[in-house]
Amino acid sequence: MRKSHGSGAKHALPRGIVASMEALGEEEFTSKRVWLIEQKCDVCKQETKLYPVRVSQDGHYLTDDKEDQGLTYFWCAECRAA
Repeated sequence: MRKSHGSGAKHALPRGIVASMEALGEEEFTSKRVWLIEQKCDVCKQETKLYPVRVSQDGHYLTDDKEDQGLTYFWCAECRAA
């Protein structure tokens, strides 16, 4: 279990993935992982690499200095940069 300290690499999801890869080894982790959601951006719906982004109750991006509201969207690099 990991705690979020922001979006992107600071989010609990990628921090947990890295810890799992270190524990299992990258090859075993990659062969056993299962996606539970479609790999589509929550904004533009493109199938691409996704980044976890902390958002407010109304879906607005939360900067790292804002209090976590427990909501995460998955955005592509382009939507995240906007």
